Amino acid sequence: MVPRSQAARKFHYGQRAEVSQSRRIRRPSLCPAPQGFCGVFRTRDTRLGRAMQDWSTPLVLATAAFLGLVVWRVRPALPWSQDGRASREALRTARAIIESASDGRARALALCDAADVVGKRVAGSANATGLYLRAIRADPKAVDVLERAIAGLARRPRALESLLWRHLGVASWTGASVPAVRTSLDALRVLYEGRLRNTARARALAHARDALEGA
Repeated sequence: MVPRSQAARKFHYGQRAEVSQSRRIRRPSLCPAPQGFCGVFRTRDTRLGRAMQDWSTPLVLATAAFLGLVVWRVRPALPWSQDGRASREALRTARAIIESASDGRARALALCDAADVVGKRVAGSANATGLYLRAIRADPKAVDVLERAIAGLARRPRALESLLWRHLGVASWTGASVPAVRTSLDALRVLYEGRLRNTARARALAHARDALEGA
């Protein structure tokens, strides 16, 4: 093996450097033009972004309209509104009457007043149901108390159903309690014939009412 001279080695290394440099210079770009492979994705991404913007605009408008409707519907229950201040005053008065009531009749009516006020609040369903139940227990023979509870819980059929069954559980079903029991039976039958569809229960309640009339 013939050793290379120093000049030959320099010449050889110089050629390799020139080839490497030429390769670096001539190396093609990954994305030479928009018409290339990456250009297709760029165009597609642009179109997708525009489509998302066009799709998101109606969604934002619909969400804003829904929130505006919710605020408009609950504005009477807002604490800074005029109706909110009136509700607080009515509730304060009802609580004072409840605490100072000397008989069950006055206490039941005051509890109904408080339940009417609380039921208008955004999250007052459970509290209103509890107040109506206390009113019925204070005067289980009062038909007008039951009618107010039925009207106040008309949009909450499950809560009304529970309240009416509890009334039937505490009422005596005899004497002066018969009209109130009849009212509860009729209200439950209407629920089971309508929103809480249950034909068997509706028929059983109708039979119970007829038996109560014949007794």
